[in-house]
Amino acid sequence: MTLSTVDYLILVLYFGFVIGIGWFLKKKVSTSEDFLTSGHSMPLWITSLAFLAANMGALEMIGMCGL
Repeated sequence: MTLSTVDYLILVLYFGFVIGIGWFLKKKVSTSEDFLTSGHSMPLWITSLAFLAANMGALEMIGMCGL
């Protein structure tokens, strides 16, 4: 299975879009506290749970079950 030109184009557009969002929003986030608490527009516990959920993958869950 190989990727075609259209597949590579979609990947480039996706990464360009994501990097563009980061470039645009980097002016609003100056510290790690701003990043974690979303500029205090959301409670800390909600953003912390979202951060943990995004970083916890299937391998960690399987590893925890094996203990």
